[in-house]
Amino acid sequence: MRKLLRNICLVAGFLMVFAITACGGKLDSNLVVNDDLSGTRTFTLNAEIKSNKEHVKGELPEITETIKNNCPADLTFVDKSDETNAVFEFTLSFSSLEDYEAKLRNLLALAADNNGYSEESTVLEYSKPDNVFASGVKFVESYSNSDYMKWLENLLVNSGYVASSDRSHILESGKSTYSVCGASGEGSTTVSVNTIEAVQINSIDIYTDINPDGTFNRRVLVNIPQVSMDAKGDDIKAFLESKATGSVKGEWSEAGGVSTYTLSASGVGAADVDGMMKTFYGVDSDVFTVNNNPESTIFSESFSGDGVAKRFYSVVEYKEYADMSNYTLENDLGLIKYYVTRNDNTASYDAYNDTDDGYMNISRRDNTFTFQNKAVLMLEQATINLTYAEGDKVTREVQLVYGSDLSEEALAVLEQRLDNACEGSNVKVTKCVSTDGKLNVTIEAQDKIRNESDCWKNTFGGEYSLVYKFASTTMNPKTTTTFNDSFDLTAYTAGAETSIPVNYNIAGFPHLKDQSATVTVTDLTAPAELQISENGINFVAIAIYAGIALAVIAAVVVTLILVKKAGKKKAAAGTEVPAAEVNTAVEPAAAEPAAEVSDAEPVAEAEEPVAEAVEPVAEVVEPVAEVAEDVSEEVTEVAEAVEAVEAVEEAVEEKNPEE
Repeated sequence: MRKLLRNICLVAGFLMVFAITACGGKLDSNLVVNDDLSGTRTFTLNAEIKSNKEHVKGELPEITETIKNNCPADLTFVDKSDETNAVFEFTLSFSSLEDYEAKLRNLLALAADNNGYSEESTVLEYSKPDNVFASGVKFVESYSNSDYMKWLENLLVNSGYVASSDRSHILESGKSTYSVCGASGEGSTTVSVNTIEAVQINSIDIYTDINPDGTFNRRVLVNIPQVSMDAKGDDIKAFLESKATGSVKGEWSEAGGVSTYTLSASGVGAADVDGMMKTFYGVDSDVFTVNNNPESTIFSESFSGDGVAKRFYSVVEYKEYADMSNYTLENDLGLIKYYVTRNDNTASYDAYNDTDDGYMNISRRDNTFTFQNKAVLMLEQATINLTYAEGDKVTREVQLVYGSDLSEEALAVLEQRLDNACEGSNVKVTKCVSTDGKLNVTIEAQDKIRNESDCWKNTFGGEYSLVYKFASTTMNPKTTTTFNDSFDLTAYTAGAETSIPVNYNIAGFPHLKDQSATVTVTDLTAPAELQISENGINFVAIAIYAGIALAVIAAVVVTLILVKKAGKKKAAAGTEVPAAEVNTAVEPAAAEPAAEVSDAEPVAEAEEPVAEAVEPVAEVVEPVAEVAEDVSEEVTEVAEAVEAVEAVEEAVEEKNPEE
């Protein structure tokens, strides 16, 4: 009978926990966070036994069983009720703060409609700085004990044990105690611990310049107000100056009541920036990382809004993880301001939109700052080899050398895009290699001279022109060969280069010497142009003129011989020689003045037509003066022959003077 009476009293006592007229249930909590950030959170629902039975339905064992069966997995339920009190204990154990926050979110999500929780809600703020700027611990929860146990309130109401009008008395606030990383205390409905003492930092400004060669200039400015320097100036200076190591330089400056310490490094690679920032943040994990393939497609057909297809540039993504735990009281990322710029003559473009303040804050969610850079592959040199082939065809080989290399992934994408552009045309990519800091690309095509320009234009766009002409007529002793080439490089670079040497090699063109030339292109919006004009000799015309000249010269020589012979015969006929004097020495006759020799008139008459004939010959011989040396030997031989004939005739006349 006593045992029965005791059970009846327990049921009655539990029912009275939720009586409107009574105090209701008291919800207490105790939080323990160890130094390794593991710990427990215990919620205890406690109620005194009252005599009022009007506001709760059901037996205590039934209610206890219902709670046990519906208790969330993250809580351990223990019934600690005794003869005078109904006591229910719920314990949440966690191994880290991340684990703790995740389990709190699970409890809040069970009753999100009642406590206003959403996935974006801030649940917990924690920091434990131990540096020159701040020390202590901050542990603040955004929700109360009853918010975490709202699921229990809903369970009792929805199960019909407590009327909805009595809901507000189920989880009345009790006390909240805590021991967080050595800081102990007692609060009200929420846990809020803050023992941090700190001196202020105005801001940390981080500047990143992207250089044309892909290196970086990095500056970190730590701006500290005078009040902080007055409080801990020596410690602050020693701490910041320890960050200037290796090639990183440090310098203090002061203006407007603010002391600024600047860390700087110029012309360094990504690994150097990473090392610099590891030292600055005081961490061992990667800080500054580079992703050469941030998107599925790292090359684009459009470039900065212009209409020309650009294939020779890459998109690179830079990501920086910031850890402010050694500088602020709350790992406050809001103090950091990032600025990304590009130096003059750098064809790189920032892929984000600046805020009105000109900088971009780091995301508080993942502690990272990300920006992209579209970096142009700077063309350093181009070589164009032009070779003539049979059938009036020309082979053009274009060798391009860029000043930076690409990753294997980026190289594969570039080569595929070039192949796609060349598909269905005579143009083909024969080389695409990235090595020793250079990118080498060779593209070539063979086509008839009249089609060669359109071949390149239809494949890559731009303006091209190849003109080759050989000008000559049959009777013109001179020839003129012209060669004009115009090759547009805008499809192969962004045009940011200041100047590019274009080496031309010309071979195999008829009437044109094989030769090399270098054209310096100073404005890549205009094509590279090579112009050659050569004068030559028309050997057919020269041969004709030489034949005419020889015939005329021969005629003149023969005429002179005949005239001279006729004159001698007439002179012999007018002179008598005694027979007795034959075969004896002949004394030379006294010379007679030419004017007195009547027989000389026929000679003068004969010379006039000869002179008339020589004048046109002289006009013809003058343009062929360059050939005179070639025929001089022949003329000499003719003259020698004439002299020999004259010698024979003189000998005959001496022997037979009457003849």
